[in-house]
Amino acid sequence: MWNPNLSLILNKSLRTLVVFRRVCLSSLPDVSEMKSYDYIFTGGGCAALSLAWHMLHRPEFREKRILVLDKESKSRNDRTWCFWETGEGPFESILEKKWERAWFHGHGLSKLLDLKPYAYKMIRADRFYAHTLDFLATFPGVEIVHAEVGESREVHDKVQVTAGDQQYVADYVFNSILPKKPKQPGHFYLLQHFKGWVIQTPRPAFSETEATLMDFRIEQNGECRFMYILPTSATTALVEFTVFSENLLDSEAYDSVLKEYLEEKAGISAYQILHTETGAIPMFSEPFDKAKSKRIINIGTAGGQTKASTGYTFTRIQRHSARLVEGMLKTGHPVLPTVRSEKRFAYYDKVLLHVLANKNVPAAKIFQNLFRHNKAAAVFRFLDEDTDFFQEYKIMNSVPVLKFIGPGWKELVGW
Repeated sequence: MWNPNLSLILNKSLRTLVVFRRVCLSSLPDVSEMKSYDYIFTGGGCAALSLAWHMLHRPEFREKRILVLDKESKSRNDRTWCFWETGEGPFESILEKKWERAWFHGHGLSKLLDLKPYAYKMIRADRFYAHTLDFLATFPGVEIVHAEVGESREVHDKVQVTAGDQQYVADYVFNSILPKKPKQPGHFYLLQHFKGWVIQTPRPAFSETEATLMDFRIEQNGECRFMYILPTSATTALVEFTVFSENLLDSEAYDSVLKEYLEEKAGISAYQILHTETGAIPMFSEPFDKAKSKRIINIGTAGGQTKASTGYTFTRIQRHSARLVEGMLKTGHPVLPTVRSEKRFAYYDKVLLHVLANKNVPAAKIFQNLFRHNKAAAVFRFLDEDTDFFQEYKIMNSVPVLKFIGPGWKELVGW
């Protein structure tokens, strides 16, 4: 039997829903009144400038409107990027130096590595910023705005971005700003943190054709600690102290190790410090989200382009940028499918982080075995994720296998 009171209740509820919908729609910003772009980059560092550089080298993107948002201008030499590469790369003209031979030092092993067909390359941040920004400045559709970047959210098939007291809208946003996320159980969160000095000596002290890739002949303190030396002349070099651990050291602790290493291992007591650099790179087993949504794409470290087991990022950013550009040209969208091998290498990285975090075997021994039993080129190919399973088996069989079986099984079954 029909209840008239029920009819009144339903009608009232329906009217309430209609009013609520109107209020919600009226509270949404009118994106048609905002300054509009094809692409907005939130964060203007290496990942953003690299992707914009790759895009604008293709004629299909040269008429696009592009906005780069960052809270500060990019001009300081705030970091140094090192990477290995075969042949000439896209940024060959701005290299600070490259080496085809490099030393590995450990307890019981000192080996001069022939890196060919690779070369180990170094780019200073200030030269990279100037090079890419000068290129972007030749396109009238590119704007650089310095402001604190706020929220990005999808509205009416667009993305609205807040920066400072302004709001902008674009078809797509490429984000390189790291999100703040709580640590998740079952994952490992190490940092690759470092301090380096560019020093100049009063007399020749370096072979400028030979770098030192890793030197583990320092006190490990139960962590992974090593030095490297990248000479740019016979009297000038970047000397850096690197640690893999959960926590940073006091600034004085880095200085103490650097000073002691130069005097006791390198035999250098007289030098002038020309430049200092510090940093911390995440080495997390928890994967970074490659996309917040179909229109908000994470790039750089925020998009998982820092290799979890090594911290190397520069080459991976360039490869990812090239793939994104090709994907947009083919499909019109920047969302990339997962490459089948990515899961396999993510598993390898997580196992190594498990071993390092739990100190199953000294890190120095792992790297010493890698370079004792394999050519440097084979190690580089593995770290570049350019190997097949049989090549990977040879690499993995050269480390203390028994120490990896337990962590490998636990990561496989998700313990």
